[in-house]
Amino acid sequence: MTTGAARAAVPVVAAVGRSAQVRYAEVVTSLAARSTGPDTRRDIDDHIEQTCAALVSDGGADIAKAIVVINPADPPVPTRYTVYCLAAGDCDAVAVERDVTAAVDSVRGGLPGLRLAKPVQFEGLGPVHLPRVGPFYGTRVTALLEIGTP
Repeated sequence: MTTGAARAAVPVVAAVGRSAQVRYAEVVTSLAARSTGPDTRRDIDDHIEQTCAALVSDGGADIAKAIVVINPADPPVPTRYTVYCLAAGDCDAVAVERDVTAAVDSVRGGLPGLRLAKPVQFEGLGPVHLPRVGPFYGTRVTALLEIGTP
């Protein structure tokens, strides 16, 4: 079974990877507590492991991390996926934004209502130390995705 986070984030990470080497990818999933059933809560560790594995194997990231936040807000918040990529060196922001937008559009069939909540964000970084990688100079690419209302 593929998680919603993996279905949303993997194409985004792969899109960034078309223009630059993705040394690290992270997806933070924010779910409304009201719409998070007992099966999801029971299997949350499996969801995290599956998402991380997919970010590496299918997304092309060297290292990956997945975080799930169950938000008790009332009224419930929409499902959100924040995808961070650390891309080695400078990346072509225009190409990355085009590829990420196309990836989100292509995933919409499997995740109805998925959209970029804000334009893709870019920030130069370095030097920073990445565990298992070492010194890193590059670009943090952030995609803020959202699916309608819960």
